[in-house]
Amino acid sequence: MRFIFILFIFFSSLMAFDNSKKVTLQLQWKNQFQFAGYYVALEKGFYKDLGLDVKIKSYKKGLNITNEVLQGKSNFGIGRSTLLIDKSNNKDIILLNAIFQTSPLVLFSLKDNNINTITDFMDQKIMINKNQTVTIAIKGMLNSKNITFDDMQLYKRTYNIEDLISKKIDLMPGYLSDIGYKLENKKINYKIFDPKDYGFDFYEDILFTSTQYAKDNPQIVKNFQKATLKGWEYAFSNMDETTELILKKYNTQNKTKSAYLYEVNILKKEHIIKTNLLVI
Repeated sequence: MRFIFILFIFFSSLMAFDNSKKVTLQLQWKNQFQFAGYYVALEKGFYKDLGLDVKIKSYKKGLNITNEVLQGKSNFGIGRSTLLIDKSNNKDIILLNAIFQTSPLVLFSLKDNNINTITDFMDQKIMINKNQTVTIAIKGMLNSKNITFDDMQLYKRTYNIEDLISKKIDLMPGYLSDIGYKLENKKINYKIFDPKDYGFDFYEDILFTSTQYAKDNPQIVKNFQKATLKGWEYAFSNMDETTELILKKYNTQNKTKSAYLYEVNILKKEHIIKTNLLVI
């Protein structure tokens, strides 16, 4: 009788696993604390508890996240504020949660150069990729002072801060929580130009899906949101544990623990991430 009971439990668990819905999430950048809530929701079983078998897909250079979702290659994606432009261009997407309540994306320059105001950007060398030239906040900040990217020398982005330090370029965009740490760690004095200081404050790291997927799978979307937000709440309530998790399983950038702790502290200090997240 006991043997039959054990078999029953075993096959019941297999059936429960088989009934779970496979879901894919496409990240918009390399693994770091920026996506901690998703990692935690996966590793702590928050997705599984709601019947979701989630796969987190790593970022690949040149990937168009919006098209990835619209073409059904991923069920959910994380995008920048440029998703608002996609939506205005009739892209069939629905924005679910703004994970970053304010954008950590700023422009960096060295403190000892002659760039002190936005108008000083004229003819300066900026390292930026095509996607970031349409980033709403940065573009708005420039336009507010009658500067456009056409007024600057555009360099293809290498993501290497040594290009800034060596003065190969004059300006580069990046997250305050990432590039700021790298420069401070090298004891490099720098300046930032933050769109928020010019009245351009937008959401960032927006969780989204296609309108069709949301229509066809309303419960999956609801459960994915619920588990994700639970993951973020846990990540910020248990920062040290979450950092150790990233170091152990998601540290593809080979960052140090201090780098991750710097990142999370900046995000909290700047009120970039809140546990009470806005649903769009």
